[in-house]
Amino acid sequence: MKLSPQQEAAVKRSGQDVCVVAGPGSGKTRVLVERFCWLVREQGISPLRILAITFTEKAANQIKVRLAREFATQPQVREQVEKAYISTVHGFCGRLLRENPIAAGVDPEFTVLDAPQSEAELQASVHEALDRLYRERPGELRALLEAVYVSTHSGGRQTDLAGALMEIYDAMRTAGRSVSDLRSQARQQPEGVTLTDFVAELRGLLATAPPALKPKQKERIEALLEWSTRASSFAKSETCIDKLKVLREYPNALPPRVLSPDLKQLREERLPLVESAVVEEFHAPLKGFLLDALELTDELFRRRKQDLGALDFSDLEERAIDLLRTNPVVLASSRDNFDQILMDELQDTNPLQWMLIDLVRREGRFFAVGDINQSIFGFRYAEPDVFRGYRQQVTESGGTVDELYENYRSHPEILSAVEAVTVHAAGVESHKFIACRKFVSKSQVPVEVHADAGEASEEADWIARRILELVGSLPVGEEQRPARFRDVAVLFRTLNALPPLQAAFARWGVPFLPEGGKTFFETREVRDLALLIRVIANPADEVALAGVLRSPLVGIGDETLLRMKRAGRLAAVLFESSRLDASPADPEDLVRLRRFAALLERVRAQ
Repeated sequence: MKLSPQQEAAVKRSGQDVCVVAGPGSGKTRVLVERFCWLVREQGISPLRILAITFTEKAANQIKVRLAREFATQPQVREQVEKAYISTVHGFCGRLLRENPIAAGVDPEFTVLDAPQSEAELQASVHEALDRLYRERPGELRALLEAVYVSTHSGGRQTDLAGALMEIYDAMRTAGRSVSDLRSQARQQPEGVTLTDFVAELRGLLATAPPALKPKQKERIEALLEWSTRASSFAKSETCIDKLKVLREYPNALPPRVLSPDLKQLREERLPLVESAVVEEFHAPLKGFLLDALELTDELFRRRKQDLGALDFSDLEERAIDLLRTNPVVLASSRDNFDQILMDELQDTNPLQWMLIDLVRREGRFFAVGDINQSIFGFRYAEPDVFRGYRQQVTESGGTVDELYENYRSHPEILSAVEAVTVHAAGVESHKFIACRKFVSKSQVPVEVHADAGEASEEADWIARRILELVGSLPVGEEQRPARFRDVAVLFRTLNALPPLQAAFARWGVPFLPEGGKTFFETREVRDLALLIRVIANPADEVALAGVLRSPLVGIGDETLLRMKRAGRLAAVLFESSRLDASPADPEDLVRLRRFAALLERVRAQ
């Protein structure tokens, strides 16, 4: 399909850094691929001198496949495309570190921990740090537990302190900060709105109320004035509890149709800032202890990874940034290696990743595609303001921002509904979508609703039968051809609904391919085998060995595993008969462990 004028303008934009705001269904990945092809064909740039960054491995592979198809008739160029830097940020960092291991100070044969492995090592480090702090500074740890309201009573609130520390640690690293940075910030005077400031703002607003008020309006304004008088008496108090108490008593009811917008903003935006400042003041003595816990966690976590000869995803970014900042030769080489950098999904980039890209890119040679409204990885600390800031840079430097709002995916009615629902949504930029795809009018009812109160297996059987009825009879596509199995999708709310459907499809002969569930490499059997391979390569890998021992490959119980861990490192206990004999809680576990130890020694000897 031919590029639209707007797409073509974005693809061929030159003489500036390029920012493409690409709405949903606008073909942003295609624009990025066409930009790559245009640089190679029209600008004479080698694929080996183009860096293309995507957010996922799947997206990187899709771009490689598309580019290989584009240059299928040019074997030499296609070979270069297959070797080109088309990867995720982590893939680029890993490649950079492996090419400069001595300068980066990393093991040339380092491995990369996947997310579950990294989380397990971090969790172990946090627990070890808390255990040590409890032994050395029990009073301060108890104060911290009391501050976050961790109940030691059965049925009481059980806040996950270790989990909270892990989240803080992850957020700190993703933001490109260190514990020493947090210490410096903690020594500064906290910024916030004081209770005195808030009371003054409230009184200033109430003073602008008109003299003629209805009874309900007058009643609620008087309640706010009475609260401001009580709050003033606590504003200069040194007791934070008094301040928090009066803040919690702030009247929620606003006077109807008088001052409501301003008072609502004061309540929803300024009041939380006052509460935050008071809470920070109350817990100020615990700051140092919390930072010590983070520092010890960081030390233990890095030591664990060093023992494994491994880096996690944040390490890749941190080490790459540090290498580029401290080694001018590597920085110059990295910049000179690429004539153009293309980046997809910039709105899902976190500050640390943007720091890295900003180091490598050269002015006028960066092409980024994104859309703030499509930022979905906030839970991974993605920061939409990265894209917003880059767009502003392009505009302020006199460049043109390309906007693609043509939608080639959805019906006009769907686009209108999306615009209506999101028009005032927080954090969403208002766009007017243009429906460009032509849809054939339906000859049959497009939506069927069936109520089923039976068992899951009965519902799955009905779905399978209905699919068989539709295939071969339902006209689909612009050419109105009979539907094939590949035209049918079944959506379900949770993965728990998948097994009954799989069984029903097998019974009725409906071919299917699961999407979004467990991939081949995520299945239990494959994960267990992968752990076994890691143990064969390195029995000292505690995480992998624990996984193998609990898996059906060995099959020991959790109590036996706990006893082994208390007796020492798992590998040492496994291979020392005296320590092994004393560990199992179940005699059958001892048989399993001896059998596995003998097998492991035999395999490693080969």
